[in-house]
Amino acid sequence: MVSNRINNSVVFRYGFVGFVLSFAALPLYVAIPKIYSEFGLSISIIGFLLMLIRLTDAITDPIFGKLIDSTKERKHARWLKPSLVVLIVSFGFLINPPNLSESPLILLVWFLFFTLLVSLFNGICTIAYQSWVVALSKVNDIRNRLISAREVFALTGLILASFLIGMGWYEVMATLVLFSGFIAIYFTKSVEKSINSIKSNIVSTNFLLSNFLKTKPKKFFFLASFLVAFANGIPALLFVFFYKDVLKINDINGGFLLAIYFLSAAFSIPIWRRIIVLVGNKATWISSVVLSIVFFSLTVFLSGGDFYFFLIICIFTGIALGAELICPPSVLTDILSLNKNDLGLAGTYFGVWNLLIKCALALTAGIVLPSLFYLGYDPNFLTDSGVNALGFMYSIVPCIIKAISLIFIIKIIYKQIR
Repeated sequence: MVSNRINNSVVFRYGFVGFVLSFAALPLYVAIPKIYSEFGLSISIIGFLLMLIRLTDAITDPIFGKLIDSTKERKHARWLKPSLVVLIVSFGFLINPPNLSESPLILLVWFLFFTLLVSLFNGICTIAYQSWVVALSKVNDIRNRLISAREVFALTGLILASFLIGMGWYEVMATLVLFSGFIAIYFTKSVEKSINSIKSNIVSTNFLLSNFLKTKPKKFFFLASFLVAFANGIPALLFVFFYKDVLKINDINGGFLLAIYFLSAAFSIPIWRRIIVLVGNKATWISSVVLSIVFFSLTVFLSGGDFYFFLIICIFTGIALGAELICPPSVLTDILSLNKNDLGLAGTYFGVWNLLIKCALALTAGIVLPSLFYLGYDPNFLTDSGVNALGFMYSIVPCIIKAISLIFIIKIIYKQIR
């Protein structure tokens, strides 16, 4: 039987897992390069290995999604619980390495091994965790509650991790991940009891590929998601450069702006969830993208000293982010619900979704930074034309890309699956 209700404690316990996954993910690309460079590893080697690991992680996401779908019983919890164990233990070894500065080869192997484990098993956990929503309920409101709880906890994890990284409290981070990770493992047991088990549909890859290519809602959903991720990746990549070289503000104020951005997203999610109930997830997604474009485009007019104007922009774009976090997975879940075969392939489809998002973020660095350099921006040798190019790339280019994604959301998703 499909339950039309879900206990609040189940929603809380499901959402808590998102805290652990986001908390463990942020240091991978923010703190880890700094930690291992201080032990003597070259920044160029660290960057190259992180790129390879990220691409490996992206490619394997659909594979692990297919394996999760192929598990016959209790497939999400079966994958989530052991993967969480590997993740939280590996994280502790990665973020607190022994002093191997006199043994660079051993340090390199240590870095590569534990970074790969953390990255891969965070990916496995994320796919099993996200696709679990499909199995927990067929009721849209319940699914939206679960997704909202997941993203609120995830944002809380990002905010707390950002603070601890800024303080350099890496041992505290390792302890907190270990402690909260085992709590999350315990919580999955109670969530598992409430699950409406959907039988796994083990289908051929040819069926999946042909179904994917022939179904416009899926195809254009993934295209829109890719474009939105690419657009969001640009300001994320250039944020530090923008506030230092355009706004001329210090790191403390820059960190404050970032915290306000994430806090605005976290506080807006309950409001967006109510809006979804009133107008639907597709219309809400469209509204959030429009809100983001309108306010973020204003950054092109900012210059040195415009801290408070940028603060207002961060608040409203953070509010838009709240909907951008909960609407896409909700829309994808609705699309999968249109076909009973797709319900059994939820892990695979969420794996493809994660693959595209990670590829979009990887391409951001590979395209945006060389383009800025070609346009004359060099953070070590600032020129007026270079700073203007940075401002344009940071503010206008993401808005153009999001406007294109908006066309696909409106024409394909909203009109065809509402």
